[in-house]
Order: sequence, then structure tokens, then C-alpha cells
Amino acid sequence: MKKLSILITIIISIVLTACSATKTAKYSETELSNFKTLVESQRFNFNPRWANPMGTQSLNAIANAGLLAPGSTVNRIDLIGTAGFFTVKGDSVMADLPYYGERQMGGAYNPNDIGINFEGVPRKFKLTFNEKKQAYEIKFDINNGTEVFNVNGVLFPNKKAMLFINTSQRLTIQYQGDFEELDDKENVMQL
Repeated sequence: MKKLSILITIIISIVLTACSATKTAKYSETELSNFKTLVESQRFNFNPRWANPMGTQSLNAIANAGLLAPGSTVNRIDLIGTAGFFTVKGDSVMADLPYYGERQMGGAYNPNDIGINFEGVPRKFKLTFNEKKQAYEIKFDINNGTEVFNVNGVLFPNKKAMLFINTSQRLTIQYQGDFEELDDKENVMQL
């Protein structure tokens, strides 16, 4: 009985220690202020580092054939060296992101334009600060003429971000990367 109570105490200690390690990161007031100013200016560029497509049998077949880039797996594809981006400039957004996954519906297929591409003023644009996560959440819908995109993202004070894109014709994909203030000198976006 004594061994059982010691074992239970150890297990509870481990669980409590593990739970306490998942606290939200704390940022200084200056970091949060700079972060809020950057995001609320709505002038930033997201540079994807990883694409996280839904793992499907087709993607597994591609991986088994050795067609994924070195360092990539079916559920996590390294995007270093690609020119993908997502930009917010005022009330307009623009994206040109590589897509890995399956198209679920027929329709126009252009082999020269197979990524996630859109440009314009989105519908239902929401940018809200989540106090608990200490992060901004961005949500909107946009149409590129042939496909409807539902975009959800999270921007963190450490300049890391996640972007989830659900479309009317493809499986959902997530991107992870960094964001930075939009530099007009780069002319990333011509709106």
C-alpha cells in the first residue's frame, strides 16, 4: 500500500510539472506595444518556412517515391528557397503560396498557377487581439475568381505566425513562418 501511494504521488508530481510547462510566454510591455503597433498598422509580410498539408494516401505515395525535398515529411514540408508570401497592406491582402495537397473538386485547372494565389480586398476581415494567447488572430474570406479562400492566422509577438487556409476546392493546409513589417522599398505588393 505504501508503494502504491508513493507511485501515485510521483505520477501526480509529473503531471503537475508537465502542465505547468505549458504556460503562455510572457512578453515585456515594450515588446507587446511594438507588436501591437506593427500588426494594427496592417502593413506586414508573412514569409512561410513550413507547409503542413493534410496527410493523405496520395501524399504518402509521393513521399514513398522519394519526391519530397530533403528534410521534409508528408505532414511538414520545408519551404526554404521558395518565393511564397502573404502580405497585408491596409485593407488589401495578397498571397502567392505553394500548395501541397489534393484538389477535391473539378473546375478550371491552370498548370501555371497551382499554388494559393489571391489579391484584393477581403470580405469579413477581422483582426483581434487574444489576451490569453497574447497574439493577434486574423480571419477573412477572399475569392480569386475561381476559388473561395477562408484564411485564419495567428501572429505572435516573437514575429512567428501560423496561417490556415481552407479553400472551396482543396484540402486545408497550414503554413508556419515569420512575419515582418512591410518595406515599401521591396515593392512586394503593387495594389
